[in-house]
Amino acid sequence: MNDSLEAKRPWSMQTQLVAIALAITFLAWFAGVTVMAHMSQLEAEKLHDHELKEVATLLLSLSGHEIEEIGANTPIEARIINGRADSQEALGDDYRYQVWASDGRLLLTNFGTSSTGPMARLGQTGYSWLQMDGEPWRVYSLHSSERKQEIEVAERATTRVWTFGPWNGRLLVLTLVSLLVVLLPGLLLLRRLLRPLRDIAEDLRARSPMKLEPLRIDRTPHELTPVVASLNALFDRVSAAIRRESAFTGLAAHELRTPLANLRILAEAARHAGDESKRDQILDELVGSVDRCARMQNQLLTLSRVDAVHSAETNETVDLTEVVMEAISDVLPEARSRQTKLVSQLDGSAISGHRFGVMTMLRNLLGNAVRYTPSGGRVEISTSTEDGQVTVRIDDSGPGVPHADRERVFGRFVRLQRDQESGAGLGLSIVRAVAASHGADVTLHDSPLGGLRVVVRFVGRAMSQAGAIAYPAGAGEAPLAVDTVGRLNPSHS
Repeated sequence: MNDSLEAKRPWSMQTQLVAIALAITFLAWFAGVTVMAHMSQLEAEKLHDHELKEVATLLLSLSGHEIEEIGANTPIEARIINGRADSQEALGDDYRYQVWASDGRLLLTNFGTSSTGPMARLGQTGYSWLQMDGEPWRVYSLHSSERKQEIEVAERATTRVWTFGPWNGRLLVLTLVSLLVVLLPGLLLLRRLLRPLRDIAEDLRARSPMKLEPLRIDRTPHELTPVVASLNALFDRVSAAIRRESAFTGLAAHELRTPLANLRILAEAARHAGDESKRDQILDELVGSVDRCARMQNQLLTLSRVDAVHSAETNETVDLTEVVMEAISDVLPEARSRQTKLVSQLDGSAISGHRFGVMTMLRNLLGNAVRYTPSGGRVEISTSTEDGQVTVRIDDSGPGVPHADRERVFGRFVRLQRDQESGAGLGLSIVRAVAASHGADVTLHDSPLGGLRVVVRFVGRAMSQAGAIAYPAGAGEAPLAVDTVGRLNPSHS
């Protein structure tokens, strides 16, 4: 439980950004200090080498007078003691030197014994390193051909290391102060940059559930523009959904009022009917009214579900052959009862869409065609694909729709032939809603069969085209199905 609460604990963007900025700053400063220390060490090495050379030059110039004072016959042990005494005050223990004659005799030194060897190779001028008494020493050799002498001066390595002195400590304090000077304005600027986020949060927190106006944030940064745009688009969709629900509820309540009133009237009439034959007639009408109410309810529910389809959901692979076969199977019993012949010409098209929506649209179009086609008539459905556009055509031999009413019939609860067929007038509204969610175009035309042709064009949604299939599904025949590879299979129910 504690782990779950810890995982869900909100985190602060400001804290994270400050932590990242501090980490980067410290890393940059650490790298800078490291580079500076390394460069300082190199410069210190150069300065110490230069000083070592100067010491060697000075000692070489003074050694001649020292050797003359001591005398050439003075034992080397006495010379060592004398050299150590003379250099103790000036050089201390951090410097050692040797003066050699060109024939390899040790003339003067401030350390060691008479058997001590040279600190560097004789006869060469330059710098070298020497491990002496368990620690490293830097040695400089200076050969003088004029004097026929060579001096070797060694400096203890520990004296050459760059360290923090009092001035360096003040520099460290100055660095820490500068960090605070940089950090405080950075925090203030960060809070100012994050202010649009706080404005958005305050705006959303203060909104009522029905306040769906777009967000208005002054000086929105570029990075927040997609967020604000997405929220505003969501508000638009929610607002549109609420408007649709309100309109849908009003229309449904209005249209259901009359059928429900008729049901009550028929029920009262059946209760007071004088003879049994009249009561049976009224009950038959009552059953028909109930069926019409049930059909209207189903269409209302279908329309509500289709209206909820968002464009982002229309990305399923919809095999039109399978969908058409299913729609034909649904309307086939009614077609048989009317002796209406159903014929299909399918090219194996598939589209990117919403399967339930496409299925509902085709079932309504085929249902209307069968319902309004006189007994013994003909209904044809075909699919074709060209340049990424899939076209579905449905023709019937019915009475058609007058040109003046071809746009009006797409309205909700619009029925042109109330006396001929019962219905809620929602079929073509459902068709138009499905087409709109797919970006498709639905148009009505005169059919070569003498009735109405409905053309649905799915632009830019074609996915595949397996192959053409043609078959009749007339009255009295078994319904036909197409499997996934396009073979025609009869299926008896």
